[in-house]
Amino acid sequence: MVDGRSAVPRPAPPRPLSRALKGVVASGDADARNDTTLETESAMTGSEPVRAMIDPSPSDIVPRLLLTTADIGSAVLDGGWWPTSWNATIELPGLIGSLTESIGPIDRIVLNAGVWDSRFRRLGTGSDAVQMVWSDSLDPALLIAMIADRVVIHLLVVPPGSSPTVAARAMNTAAHHVNQASASDLLAAARNAR
Repeated sequence: MVDGRSAVPRPAPPRPLSRALKGVVASGDADARNDTTLETESAMTGSEPVRAMIDPSPSDIVPRLLLTTADIGSAVLDGGWWPTSWNATIELPGLIGSLTESIGPIDRIVLNAGVWDSRFRRLGTGSDAVQMVWSDSLDPALLIAMIADRVVIHLLVVPPGSSPTVAARAMNTAAHHVNQASASDLLAAARNAR
């Protein structure tokens, strides 16, 4: 058990996973430090995006992530991710750090707009900024990440409230190189398996 949460039973990760970004400093020039920042849109005024500081948590959040051992793109999904909440400002910095360390620098992330608690246009992680795209039509069980050399990564998003058994089953299937199921179909099968 880690931080009161049950660990997901899974095989050793095929690629090294990073620790989540630590808390951020609350004042000073955000661009000059190795901080986590985000740009939000002002819905009330329609003004230009504002750069705001976020603090993922008092402690590190280790993303529950399992990536395929095969080449990225050789199956429908390249792995699975089980966030602890639908709060994108808390969950994404650790995921981006792990993907950057494992695969390469992330340029863009596409998520379903309906399931996440917050939306923003850019998420700064250290000296880099990741463009965020929020789609009403994207499967809520899917995250698409793009890295600098235009490699596209498709990850299953296991809903935060899922049981550890369902999450482990779904993530292991999503990371398997022969998987041909869509994200939603894979989740449904993991929930219904006995």
